[in-house]
Amino acid sequence: MDAKTKDLKSKLVVLFPEYTFVHSDDIEGNTIFGVKTQEIKEYRNSEKSLIREGNRYIFVSSEMYPNTDRNFRYAIIKTNGTIRPYRCKNTHEIDIDKRYASGVTDEKLLECIKDQFLK
Repeated sequence: MDAKTKDLKSKLVVLFPEYTFVHSDDIEGNTIFGVKTQEIKEYRNSEKSLIREGNRYIFVSSEMYPNTDRNFRYAIIKTNGTIRPYRCKNTHEIDIDKRYASGVTDEKLLECIKDQFLK
């Protein structure tokens, strides 16, 4: 993990203390992945479909198009879940409350994360 990614990860740990953060060295570069383990919530929506919410995840990409004038990073935060439509046997995976953020610099990305994710 390079120094910029370590610095970004340390700032994310402060913003999201309830998440467990790890990093992975992939082909494109360094990414950051966080998991918030939470109790499974089960409820029905207005169409009577059964929804089960699972853990909450945050993903921060490696730097896209590095060393160019188009470089940026993006982040996604979401809750994984399943849905079983009313009177059906099969369940399907869904993303609940999925939000995106992006920024040209890590500082702009953090500002966008604060605006989009910490509401």
